[in-house]
Amino acid sequence: MKICRKYVLVWLVFILSANLYATTNTDSLYRIVGIQTRGDYYVIRAQRNDSLFKIVSRVVTLDSNSNLELIRKGNKYKFIWGIMDMDTSANVEPLVGISNYLHVKKSRYWGDSKIKFTKRFHYRLYNTRNLIGFYYVPSAFIYCRENYLNRVLDSDSNNRYFVVIKAKINEVEKEIVVLNKSLLDIMKLKDPKFKDKEVYKNYLKQMILANKSLSFTDSEYKKMDAGTIISDSILLDSIQLQNGVFLNNYFYVSEKYNYAVLKHNVQQYKIGAIMKLMFESNYLMSMVEGRLTIEDLKYCR
Repeated sequence: MKICRKYVLVWLVFILSANLYATTNTDSLYRIVGIQTRGDYYVIRAQRNDSLFKIVSRVVTLDSNSNLELIRKGNKYKFIWGIMDMDTSANVEPLVGISNYLHVKKSRYWGDSKIKFTKRFHYRLYNTRNLIGFYYVPSAFIYCRENYLNRVLDSDSNNRYFVVIKAKINEVEKEIVVLNKSLLDIMKLKDPKFKDKEVYKNYLKQMILANKSLSFTDSEYKKMDAGTIISDSILLDSIQLQNGVFLNNYFYVSEKYNYAVLKHNVQQYKIGAIMKLMFESNYLMSMVEGRLTIEDLKYCR
């Protein structure tokens, strides 16, 4: 009996260790062996050593100027496990996600999409922060993005920064650029829980990362220091943004003092779209003496 218990214990330790390794060993590379579409999701089949995994990623359409890499069958990638829960905006534990564990052998549901398994795959759905649709997001950008959002949404000392959010104003969805302090003031009026700076920061960060909309009445929107973004007001090649051509077109750039100021001759209707691009590229934007200024050009670079 003691021998039997000993073998059971050893087996349990082996199983737990294998799961922990699969979850935490982010240094390992995963080779893509197949990509399928199931409802509103892509199912990416990946292999590491002798293990096979099914990763789910919501179907999205990105701007044609996106410089993200499409994942390709046969290529190898690193993955950071876990995403934001699309229903609760809470952090999802790696490997757990929100797949419903039904009493149906060899199948799982992700949202309304049924995903089948074979004996070769783990009977769990994996998720990763490195994928937007089937575009690969480098890990360095993910860490940088989160640090950037923590900074611009900090309500103690950095409430001078602008943020870009999706907003439903009287049920009409649009993108707006808004001063963080102004947004915080409205959010505190809407719900007293946002008086807690950490609750506010984490909630906004999760909404931005999940690309979800915040709802406001017309009167709430008018009280904010905000403006609507006209998305097609500028055309941009992503390479221009990387090599500095874009910045020099619209900003007076000081390499010596590590900042940039918006040029006087930029048309008013273009400013919202410019600020959106700056926000998506992790540039710190604030108003200095009435001028839109980018602080610390080397931040996240």
